Amino acid sequence: NLARAEHWLSTMLKEGVEANTVTYSTVIKACAEARNLARAEHWLSTMLSERVYADTFTYNIVIKACAEARAVAKAKQWMSLVVKAGVERTPSATPL
Repeated sequence: NLARAEHWLSTMLKEGVEANTVTYSTVIKACAEARNLARAEHWLSTMLSERVYADTFTYNIVIKACAEARAVAKAKQWMSLVVKAGVERTPSATPL
């Protein structure tokens, strides 16, 4: 449930609990599954601004959500950011 996932992450952050890659990725995936690209992008942007490492799995969630929303320009922006950030491709990363 997207609302619950966002609620708990927001609560954690307000209480000073550090969120990690898995925590953010879980919420981003919930956003993508709810077909809410804007929220998925919001949480990935928040994650990056908090200097939490985003791996290929995390980026691929958002890029796939962009593709499903036919937001090609946004997908390209995120893919460019992956390259610019030097994120290494992992064997478990979902191919697009």
